[in-house]
Amino acid sequence: MKSLKRILIATDFSKYAKNALKRALQISSEHRSSLTGIHVIWDDWIGQLFHFVSAKEHNNLKQIKNKLKTRFLDEIKTISPAIKVPFIVKTGREYIEITKFA
Repeated sequence: MKSLKRILIATDFSKYAKNALKRALQISSEHRSSLTGIHVIWDDWIGQLFHFVSAKEHNNLKQIKNKLKTRFLDEIKTISPAIKVPFIVKTGREYIEITKFA
């Protein structure tokens, strides 16, 4: 089997994304590859983020990104506390931003 050097895991924080994250961590460990997480905030969808942040935070995209990063890192800790995974939050269309980053 070909060795993987880098793995990019996109998340929408659903239970399916958490399962994919678990598997990505396993594969990363097996291949000793780097793993990076990414979440894309659809720029037309920012107004619907109130379930992640308070109304006061809503106007500050940096706070939203930090809150999402914390949430992702907390998920990593529950699965594999010793692993450090960089996490990127982009704004735009998911399929465009993930492809650009990959």
